[in-house]
Amino acid sequence: MVGQSNFRALLPLTKRCTCWPLTVPFLVSGVVGHVMAVADEKEVAVVDSNANSNVGQLNSGGNETTILNGTISRTSSGFFSPTMTEEPCISCTTFNILAPIYKRLDHQNQNIRESDFRAFWFTRNQKILNWLLFERSSIICLQEFWVGSEELVHVYQERLGVAGYITFQLARTNNRGDGLLTAVHKDYFRVLNYQELLFNDFGDRVAQLLHVQSAVPLVQNQNGDTQQEFLVVNTHLLFPHDSSLSIVRLHQVCKILQYVETYQKENKLSHMPIILCGDWNGSKRGHVYKFLRSQGFVSSYDIAHQYTDSDADAHKWVSHRNHRGNICGVDFIWLRNPIKSGKLLKTSWAEAVFGIIKCQLLKASLNENDAFAFFKADEPGDYITYSAFCEGLRQVNLIGLPCGLSFQQIKDLWILVDNDGNGIVDYEEFKQRIWNSACQVEDSAASPMQSAPPGWRFRPTDFELLDHYLKNKRLGHLTHCFDIREFELCDFVPSDLLPESSNEEFYFFCPPENYVEKNGRHKTHRKARSGIWRGTGKTNSVTSEDSDEEIGTRKIFVYYDPKPTKWVMHEYAFTAKLDVPFKVKCLNHVSK
Repeated sequence: MVGQSNFRALLPLTKRCTCWPLTVPFLVSGVVGHVMAVADEKEVAVVDSNANSNVGQLNSGGNETTILNGTISRTSSGFFSPTMTEEPCISCTTFNILAPIYKRLDHQNQNIRESDFRAFWFTRNQKILNWLLFERSSIICLQEFWVGSEELVHVYQERLGVAGYITFQLARTNNRGDGLLTAVHKDYFRVLNYQELLFNDFGDRVAQLLHVQSAVPLVQNQNGDTQQEFLVVNTHLLFPHDSSLSIVRLHQVCKILQYVETYQKENKLSHMPIILCGDWNGSKRGHVYKFLRSQGFVSSYDIAHQYTDSDADAHKWVSHRNHRGNICGVDFIWLRNPIKSGKLLKTSWAEAVFGIIKCQLLKASLNENDAFAFFKADEPGDYITYSAFCEGLRQVNLIGLPCGLSFQQIKDLWILVDNDGNGIVDYEEFKQRIWNSACQVEDSAASPMQSAPPGWRFRPTDFELLDHYLKNKRLGHLTHCFDIREFELCDFVPSDLLPESSNEEFYFFCPPENYVEKNGRHKTHRKARSGIWRGTGKTNSVTSEDSDEEIGTRKIFVYYDPKPTKWVMHEYAFTAKLDVPFKVKCLNHVSK
């Protein structure tokens, strides 16, 4: 994806060069990753985001059973050492570093790219390398690596090599200029095999597969120390520019899993942990996410933060700001333990395709009866024939694309829809297989304000923000509000969240800060990455619309970096006598 990504499991969410890398540590009881397989068929996950981390033991079903307090510290070797177990911890980082050939420098002139200015791209990538070497992850997976620049390739190979990494790079097909780079710390891992997967689709996407073995024992059993083996995949899926590309993205991830299965069979490998890293260009609400979940994979970041698959949790984190200026969570480190089973790949594929079909029907504003009539077309009876089914798939853009459904895939879908095998599909069969399927939305392009119809603007009054949104949030009645998202403002600089050219306001829930100065007075400063939010003017009262009673306050802050900028934030809070664990904040950029 033309964009950037970032996550940390041990440290707060950070931003480097507008890029947000996702780093996940694994206790060395079994496998590298974010959650891992261990000898006694349990999983272990680091679940906190600060130095006082917790280690959670998960059963094979993926449900957390106990939480044990412990601490995590960095060692000189690059491992994380959990003091509770005295065992080392290994980590994995995935990072879309935004290729200079895609980075636009002038919004007015889209042809001006960072690749034209060596000083810019060289400095930015040196900073990225500084961050990667500071983190010293055991495995590093980069996307949008500029393979077309010999100088940049040499810089990465040299600096990572000196630091003890062995690197593998793979260019996208058709000379697209960028590709993938995977680096493995050779002091702790042996690369047993390296494979390249070329999708050969119109997106020119590729993937890397590494079969690695720990160079030091990670597991102890009755026979002594053993070296753990596992598979690591690095990839970058196509961006969903429109809904018709959902099937292409599904093809890409299915090819990866098919390739992994084939590799295991050909090499007579027993079941082993599999880690999938990369820029997936799709959120938790999309088809790819649900497809991988059905295959037994878990999102390491979700496990670490005890998030669920619910829609409410889908908007609690941000990993990326895409080329449209929208923020979203689309970068994942997936893990499937050998004890974790999923559906047959063919079954998951069919369910996902049926979900895409339903989404396309809903997009056309068809209800259940109209959708059946759409497929039935001009057939005289109350049923759908195979030819009508194919024509319907063509009209919803699932046939005819460079990577649309193949003849065999259509036949397989038809067999599943025609449940009784009589050669036609009646209304009940259509309803069971297609209309009752789960429809997911590829929303990696969505912005916080894009869920509403054109012309809609979220402009609540001060009273409405407090009396409705914040109060219901405190009472637990506001389980999901797409117009007000929940995360830590101080983990970002303002431009991460809202383009300067935007006229929109960005509302979000944020836990209240409670910094206290030496003299006991509360600070009004809010540190945010390289800058700071400073209060300006007096604190204004917010009164009830029914009376003059004060229900809360509104405070204005200006962002300094280090001088005052045009970024302004309004902070809304209830009066101190009310126990409310959140504040509402409104961010905007003053153009004048």
